[in-house]
Amino acid sequence: MDCILAYDLGTGGVKASLFGCDATCLASTVVEYTTYHRPGGLREQNPEDWWQGIKGATRTLMAQTAEKGIKASVAAIGLSGHSLGVVAVDSHGELLCENTPIWSDERAEKVAKPFLSAAGESDWYHATGNGFPPHLYAAFKIMWYKQNAAELYNKACRFLGSKDYINFRLTGVMATDRSYASGSGVYDLVGKKYREDYLEIMGISSEKLCEITASHTVIGYLSETSAREIGLPSGIPVVSGGVDNACMTLGAGCYEDGDAYASLGTSAWVAACSKAPVLDFEKRPYVWAHCVEDMYVPNIGIFASGSALDWVKTNLLGGVCANYDEFFSLVASSPTGAKHLFFNPCLAGGNYMDESSHIRGCFTGLDLCHNGADIARATVEGIAYHLKLAWEVLSPKLDTKELLLVGGGAKSPIARQIYADIFGMPVIRTDVVRDAASLGAAAVAAYGVGLWSDYSPIRAAHGKPSVTEPDRQSARQYEKLFEIYKYISYCQSHIGDLIREIE
Repeated sequence: MDCILAYDLGTGGVKASLFGCDATCLASTVVEYTTYHRPGGLREQNPEDWWQGIKGATRTLMAQTAEKGIKASVAAIGLSGHSLGVVAVDSHGELLCENTPIWSDERAEKVAKPFLSAAGESDWYHATGNGFPPHLYAAFKIMWYKQNAAELYNKACRFLGSKDYINFRLTGVMATDRSYASGSGVYDLVGKKYREDYLEIMGISSEKLCEITASHTVIGYLSETSAREIGLPSGIPVVSGGVDNACMTLGAGCYEDGDAYASLGTSAWVAACSKAPVLDFEKRPYVWAHCVEDMYVPNIGIFASGSALDWVKTNLLGGVCANYDEFFSLVASSPTGAKHLFFNPCLAGGNYMDESSHIRGCFTGLDLCHNGADIARATVEGIAYHLKLAWEVLSPKLDTKELLLVGGGAKSPIARQIYADIFGMPVIRTDVVRDAASLGAAAVAAYGVGLWSDYSPIRAAHGKPSVTEPDRQSARQYEKLFEIYKYISYCQSHIGDLIREIE
């Protein structure tokens, strides 16, 4: 039967999934890769690791499918990719450096300031919707290369996004889509094109950026060389795909004006689908072009969610819990509020929702009475508190009565109860928990090759929702504790600034 192959190229690994034309996930597998953390805010990955992950995941996936007795014919390939990437390749498509900065890389902080002064930071934000700290956006990283690695910049034929690099390896075509381009730092959300005046101020040639297509555009076909490497027939159409935020929004069933959800993955965010950009210069929600034509995705969130939880599990509770099931069992055994222990999850810094981008994580209120269970619960509560700070930015502009959760953090019943209590509203979980980005990538592929006439099969794939209602007593407790958490977050931002001054 005709199937859609979707890749979700995340910061922790690549997931390969096979979907039927009814949006049912038939099989999936994950291959992990490494992020390298270096002094000076450098956070890098090796694009060759991505490609090796694609190869391994594809072969494993197709073997799984055969074992299940499914005779699958891949009709299209779609990709979701982590954002703000700049993979430098030469005119032959060869990598110009082994490792490349990922979305959270902070190296370009100093080079961004002169541009913002010249362009006007408020004007730039309202044009681009780029609400992350500006230096995280792709064009500023390209500026950094030009100023600090001029030979590499001059040799670069293109700077590719993460999923665009994989698309190139699959098809030999260098292109991007509107959703990924909207994280470039120079994309006009309303005009739907790169801003030449911004590129001129930056001194970046527009020729080093990719042509922009719609997410569902078929940009090329699986080449014979790549087909042999990944174990599929050549000639399969490959669509442009989308940035992870937009694909996950689509896969969460948010493709009409006013749809909203919260994602609990490596990072976490609240997001909506809207007909117009939702902009606020003070708090700066980050707005992407949607992979759905003429729609936008306003987001605001936290940079470390699942990654912060994993850090705690590995480094603090490694001798107490061996896996996530044991971790969440610990969470359930600690009382609401974790005996007044608070955790700030900003291990990867902050955005404009925070007092400072230099904010870093902390435990506050540690006492001899606390144990591993309290540390585990405080970790989950702290992530939920900080995501509620994000929700308070968007919620006045949304008419939302319940919160749909997707991502790995939505699997645990105790985690869903904590979110329901802290947010003070029903929390919804559907059959699509960790597959939202993959489903979004599959959806644009199915739409792009004509297997779907619209995106309605996504809603059917979610099935009947499971609802977690807030516990009134716990919700009242969390209202008071949340006010304390806000103060901790405020103080921790200023501590982060002080530490930055002496680095």
